Amino acid sequence: MKLTIRPVAFDVAAGPWNASAAIIQASRRTNSEKSLDRYSDFFALFKDFDGYVEFFLLQDLITEDCTIRFFHPFDNFRTPAVPKNPEYLQRSRDFIRARNKRIDAQP
Repeated sequence: MKLTIRPVAFDVAAGPWNASAAIIQASRRTNSEKSLDRYSDFFALFKDFDGYVEFFLLQDLITEDCTIRFFHPFDNFRTPAVPKNPEYLQRSRDFIRARNKRIDAQP
């Protein structure tokens, strides 16, 4: 889930994003940027990052200032794939419970 939301969130600081635009200003494009561009029609359905988060009920992964609430420390994808901190399991469970409540509350 985190690796899904991270590439979408990279440009959230710039404000609402136009998914039909490339979002890319530099000549070098990351794989995340290429994917966002390739699926721009899909992301355009949500209008902005908040719409994406709301549609997939990911509010519990985002803080008040629109940063990602990671389950284990994040170091630009350099941390081990298998978490070593004991808080990971509890944070995962907390997220699942919170998201399930959001799902249950849907009309």
